Amino acid sequence: MKKIISIFCISFLLLFCGCTEQSNNQINNGSNANSNNQITNDNTNMANQIPSKIKYFLVMNSENTTIFKFSFADNSGSIITPNNGNINLKIYDKYNELVYSKNYSLNNLKKDDYYIITLPSEKLKGFSKDGSAYITYSYNNIKLTSNNYIKLNVYTQEEMKKKFDEEYNKNAISVDKTQIRNDVQIHIIKYGWYKVYDNNTNTIKKVVRLDLEVKNLRKDELVFSPKNIHLTDGYNNYYLSDYGTLPDETKIGINSVKGGYWLFDKPSQLNNLKFTCTIDTNYVYDISLN
Repeated sequence: MKKIISIFCISFLLLFCGCTEQSNNQINNGSNANSNNQITNDNTNMANQIPSKIKYFLVMNSENTTIFKFSFADNSGSIITPNNGNINLKIYDKYNELVYSKNYSLNNLKKDDYYIITLPSEKLKGFSKDGSAYITYSYNNIKLTSNNYIKLNVYTQEEMKKKFDEEYNKNAISVDKTQIRNDVQIHIIKYGWYKVYDNNTNTIKKVVRLDLEVKNLRKDELVFSPKNIHLTDGYNNYYLSDYGTLPDETKIGINSVKGGYWLFDKPSQLNNLKFTCTIDTNYVYDISLN
């Protein structure tokens, strides 16, 4: 009888343990399934964070800073906050002169459900007070662009001239040609496009600048005052518009050199130009710039 009872107890315990293990396995399997579902959903949400448009792009000016604030939207128009991608910010003045350009990692700009770039206003200078700001979002084969008006600081007259001089010196065409007429030597150094700011019209004009040196080979002082100064392409003449830094009636001592530049009306192109002027009534300089 005791043996029968012992066998019965052992069988009951084995059955109970088996049921418990099966139940735990079911619980564990269910838990893993829920966890996997959660991961899948999270991955799906991340995959859906692909913008279809820039929802808004605001430019806010203060005394010391300029803030660029923007957000993204999906196909339904709902605001989303993607992590991946890059932003390029470009700023131009009204003359289409580049004021600022920089690339940013999108994730570094995020704040809540929007993105922010902050710049010191003093760095945003142009040739006009009015400008345009452009942001371009790029990720894989996606590219989205938006733009808005921006108020800029304006260069001083000295800063403008420095900018124009730097651009000219970078792109000018070297000539290095010399002619002597009646003991007066003209050496053409370089020429090219040049910009000047017109205070009367508040506009930027494009002209041709010609850098030259004049040497007095005579035995007395020279008053350099050439006439009929112009550039020609063989069909049209482009006359002197400004004496620049080599004024009319420049006094040059014996065996001395004076240098500077002249400005001319703008031709359609820089090819096949020739410099011409006359001194002492009938001494003509005729120097090809190519």
